[in-house]
Amino acid sequence: MDINNFVVGEIWNDGFVNVGYYASYGTDSTGQTIDIDLMLQQLGKSMEKKPEYDAYIQVLDQSMMM
Repeated sequence: MDINNFVVGEIWNDGFVNVGYYASYGTDSTGQTIDIDLMLQQLGKSMEKKPEYDAYIQVLDQSMMM
């Protein structure tokens, strides 16, 4: 659940979706104003954590193959 929340919440919804909405409409996905610089900074921090999650998922995949 933690991995799902991270990927779907922090990276997809809070990051890429909001970038798309900002590029198209100048707001976030809910129509609210957004500080795009802060949002991009937060997305960058989330992407720095992603390799740790990827490594954990690889270990799960390998243990399921055994």
